[in-house]
Amino acid sequence: MIPRLLFLLTLISALSMAGNAGWKDFQFLIGDWTGEGGGGSTGSGSGAFSFQPEVAGQVLIRRNGADYPASNGKPAYHHEDLMMIYTEGSGKAPEAVYADSEGHVIHYQAEVASDPPSVRFISRPAAGEPRYRLSYRQTGADTLTGQFEVAPPDQPNSYRMYLTWTAKRKH
Repeated sequence: MIPRLLFLLTLISALSMAGNAGWKDFQFLIGDWTGEGGGGSTGSGSGAFSFQPEVAGQVLIRRNGADYPASNGKPAYHHEDLMMIYTEGSGKAPEAVYADSEGHVIHYQAEVASDPPSVRFISRPAAGEPRYRLSYRQTGADTLTGQFEVAPPDQPNSYRMYLTWTAKRKH
């Protein structure tokens, strides 16, 4: 009985790990992270985020939360968002859908690079809407940088920095 149970557990584990071999390009992101400062038009805030495989490894979920202090006449506020990264079929590039506590929903296509490990999420063009680009780049074994850029609707490839940050992996 015990050997069968061990075999089944091993098989389930292997299947869930093989759920999406594409996550190998995202390994540098998987885990829990603490923001270590940053800047941009939102001011300096603090936060944490995570990237975790879920649904038997079929999707990668990013959860993010940040607190921003009152500044320039704006009250303090809390921001939350969730992003689901997925692939539709073998050989296709990863895509993502993002939703946040401010009511934004953004559909992204992902581009990955290996030297240094990095991923860039670029929003799909939509008539009359801004374009967004969210990037992560590994800077050390347990550190990375991130940035969020916005391009105006009439200049969809003229991105301007909106927010930057560094992060350290939690242990």
